[in-house]
Amino acid sequence: MPDDPFAVDSAAASGAIALSPKRTPQRPNKVVCPMCDTVGLAPDSASGKDVRCANRKCLVPVFTAPDFAAPQAVEPEPQPSSLGPTLLTFGAVLLILIAGASVWWFVLRKPDVPGSAAPIVDTPSQPAVPETPSVGGETPAVAQPNAPAPPTPAESLAAVLGRWPNIAEDITQPAQQPLRRRYAAESYGIAGRPDLARAQLEKLASLRSADPFYQIAPLTELAWHELATGDERAAKATFEKSAALTNQIPRQGFDPARNVMVWSATAARLGDADAAHRLVRASRDDDQDGDQLLALLAAASLFHQHDLNQEYPLRPIVPWSQPKSAATTFSLLGRGARDHAREWAATTADSTSRAENLATWAEAQSLETTGGPTARAAAIGEAISSVNPVEKTYVAARAAVRAGSGEEKQVAEALFGIASEAAGQLQAPAPGSAADLAEFSRYELPDQASVRLAAVGLGETAHAAALLGKDDDAQKFLTQALDHLKAAVPPGSTVAERSQEFKSLGIAGVRNRLKSELGLSDDQAETAANAYRRKIDSAASAAAARTDLQAELLARAVAWKLGSFALAEAKRRTEAADGGVSETLLSGSAGGRLIGAFEKSGDRLSADAVRATGATNRDVPLVPAMELTLEPLLKDGKAAEAARELFASRWSGISASEKIGIAIRAACRLSEETSATTAFEFATSVPDGNARLEVLRYLSACAAQAGQAAEIEKLSRNARLSSTEQAAVLRGLTEGLVDADATVETGAKTASAVQP
Repeated sequence: MPDDPFAVDSAAASGAIALSPKRTPQRPNKVVCPMCDTVGLAPDSASGKDVRCANRKCLVPVFTAPDFAAPQAVEPEPQPSSLGPTLLTFGAVLLILIAGASVWWFVLRKPDVPGSAAPIVDTPSQPAVPETPSVGGETPAVAQPNAPAPPTPAESLAAVLGRWPNIAEDITQPAQQPLRRRYAAESYGIAGRPDLARAQLEKLASLRSADPFYQIAPLTELAWHELATGDERAAKATFEKSAALTNQIPRQGFDPARNVMVWSATAARLGDADAAHRLVRASRDDDQDGDQLLALLAAASLFHQHDLNQEYPLRPIVPWSQPKSAATTFSLLGRGARDHAREWAATTADSTSRAENLATWAEAQSLETTGGPTARAAAIGEAISSVNPVEKTYVAARAAVRAGSGEEKQVAEALFGIASEAAGQLQAPAPGSAADLAEFSRYELPDQASVRLAAVGLGETAHAAALLGKDDDAQKFLTQALDHLKAAVPPGSTVAERSQEFKSLGIAGVRNRLKSELGLSDDQAETAANAYRRKIDSAASAAAARTDLQAELLARAVAWKLGSFALAEAKRRTEAADGGVSETLLSGSAGGRLIGAFEKSGDRLSADAVRATGATNRDVPLVPAMELTLEPLLKDGKAAEAARELFASRWSGISASEKIGIAIRAACRLSEETSATTAFEFATSVPDGNARLEVLRYLSACAAQAGQAAEIEKLSRNARLSSTEQAAVLRGLTEGLVDADATVETGAKTASAVQP
């Protein structure tokens, strides 16, 4: 086999400076990839050095940047074309030939002889092209029509903004006009048009049917724009207007929760982090799935150009403990306020949430284009040098995963080393005894939050190892994670035995047994019996959570191409080969999760092996089952059918927010793998109106970053969309286009313009 002509030297690729699609003060130099013509922005330090194309799909992504200090070549002015006179001469000759042919046809040609047999010849599929008659010994060039160049992001943005007046003023859906006004104001703010944004805000405030909190997002966009222009006083004044509206945010809902996250990031940047922390921790009735989705969308915006489908495999092993706080960190990083993001993480009260937020900061730091790989890894290591081993393992591992997935292998290797060293300091909890009532009453459950974070950190370390091709290390850390969880809670069978015993004896019987066996007074026995009942409930919940996390770790291992290990480990633990304590990992929902993971990876043989142990397709959780059902429809491009299936009544057990997330991922995937038209068909076929708005919005942002803005904008004009649905499209396109085009100087999304 010949060498791959598109192969890239791995050493060169790992040391190449990544180009960014966004312009920042640190990345002012425009560089055009010689392979795919993608424009990227480079720092001054990249002059004359190897750089990596901003296009993830580029066949030859590494090339040498030009010398930025060298004078730029001036293109010569085009010379006037001499084609006109030549074509006139050609036309005259052609007329003479046509006249001669006419005389021959009507006067000189012999008539056909009836019954003559004409020879049969092959008819060419394309008519022969006659030679162009030469004039003066030269063959004149024939001008070929050039395909019109696709509009630039700036041109597409102008077209989008030009549609807002009609959309915002439309009165065919009066109940939805406040939302359209709000989206218009947000879009103008994002695009750096504060005058138009304020005009829409005034009209929004005058609408009696408008919720007051609708003004929060446009006001925060204006504040960010004012920060970008250097007017911090004006930004604070605008922010204060939004702060007065936070008590008007409804206590439940996907969009209200989004406003909490939007406002909190602005507050943290403008020095009111305490108020932001209070708001994100406030008791609300929000859908937890919705909060997780909003945080994941913020991550996709930061790391994958709004492509939720690309971000999804890199989501944390367990959901964020405080997704609103995590989303605030993502938003600060997306605005370029890295120091404020780190400060936000450091001031987070809850230890698990603090580790999650610090990990988010470290993930962004690992992909920074300034500084070499060693310096970036060292900066992260220094930032977490004083945290405990549990948090250090998690933060370093998450950053290693992000760097490894982003092809920053040197950074990933260094961070993996930090995570591995910290993981070596983790001590599994001492297994407690619950053999009888008296022993269980003395047993104290370890801090489950710390246990889970340690296990998840070990799992993330395994993920980083798998990305780096260190399968043996990956298996070692997965085993350590599973063992850590196993020791944290007595076996589920033992907890069930103690629970049944409590039901048989009743509270009075337990009280008498404890009094007798532990030598307690009546009051002490009463207190101990009540504590025993609570301990049984806590242990049962912890045992179920332990099994759930173990099953998730094994399912993730399948996705990390460690399926053989996952199956063998599940069998070993289920068969109680290590000490007689069985862990139920091949039946029930745990077995179903493994079936779903193997089926998704295409490993039907391993899926059947799990089924052979007793698990069935009915045990597969609803979300993986839904994804497996949609897979053939999406592969075949059956967009409308897939959208209808997703919202069919038989999937009513999946929350609305989970369905929206699945739909956005499917739309982004179709946009990438098939076409914008197919993705748009999917989005418009979503039968639920609220879900359709969200899918249209986030698909449009993703498509705009992928260079499909003009197509989506045209589709939205020609489709039978309501004015509110068109507003959702324009809102998404605006954000995606501003993020995509470094030449659009808006301030709202200029990464380092807001850096202190």
